[in-house]
Amino acid sequence: MIPEIRPLRPDDLHELSRFLIDGFHAPDDADFAAPDVLGWKYLDPIRGGDAAPRSFVACAEGRIVGHVGLCPTVFEGVGLPPGGIATLHMVDWLGSRSHRSVGSALMRHAHQGVKTQYVLVANERARRVTGSAGYASMAEVTVFQRVLRVGYRWRAPGLGPGARLLRVGRDAVRKLLNPGRSPRVAVELRRVGEFGPEIDPILDDWRARVILTSRAPERLNHALRYPRPGMTGWLLVAEGETRGFALLNVNRQGTVRAGKLVECLVQGEDSALRHAAVTALTEELGRQGADLAVGFASTPWIADALRLSGFTPAHHLEFTLRDREGLIPNGVPIHLSSFEADYAYS
Repeated sequence: MIPEIRPLRPDDLHELSRFLIDGFHAPDDADFAAPDVLGWKYLDPIRGGDAAPRSFVACAEGRIVGHVGLCPTVFEGVGLPPGGIATLHMVDWLGSRSHRSVGSALMRHAHQGVKTQYVLVANERARRVTGSAGYASMAEVTVFQRVLRVGYRWRAPGLGPGARLLRVGRDAVRKLLNPGRSPRVAVELRRVGEFGPEIDPILDDWRARVILTSRAPERLNHALRYPRPGMTGWLLVAEGETRGFALLNVNRQGTVRAGKLVECLVQGEDSALRHAAVTALTEELGRQGADLAVGFASTPWIADALRLSGFTPAHHLEFTLRDREGLIPNGVPIHLSSFEADYAYS
């Protein structure tokens, strides 16, 4: 029987949760697959009148045998038309072992109606799959980390006292060798419950210098509705003026409380201001109880701000793009952060 592919419905959420937990061998309490989180990801409108499905299930004999989630957005910025170029990133993509072709069918279904698609590739297996589907490598994204609490390694499961001591010692040395520099300017963080037109000049500035996926207020505000504690929004104020905005999230990954610099956009090219913003946000993650701070960098200036704030490279992701019509220009800096796809909360 050929599985039927259809949009996700509210009454699918509990079955989809079990399907994803079993298929990805995740803990029963994994947040990414909790029914309320799935409902927020795929059914909560991002903006008024937004009715396009963001999740498709493949069903056979009344059961879910495959799933693909969509994170639709648009590329904006240098060399692109005013409305941007539609794109999407697939998440929670899984096919049942008993229906081996369903994963490919779901990917083809996801590609319909959108001229470009992108993926941040984390491993060789994903690289093979996306490469065979026409995705090409465009840029490297460096994932930076800064240890905020050295002792968190003592909670690591499956390690003996000696292995834990070794990791704690390594983190202590890294923290000692990379303390970060003191900023030369001051940035005030002002927490906000939602974003509005006050960030438009910041977005206009970035669109004039790079290509990035949409950071429109309604998309940021959807992120702030994430149904778990930890996601917070901030305005970055210098000399009484709003000069940037940021999203932070602190979530538990096993025994580790990971603090994510989900986004940090500062208006202008003042490197001292960027450094001060990253440092202030990192300190805020520490106040919120994060053991480890994590930030993404796909441009040299974001990487420099992270290094100056005591971060060190941990690993790399690969930005791959499927763009059969050549709509996205080459040679333009691309800004990518953990705001992409589900990296903010996974």
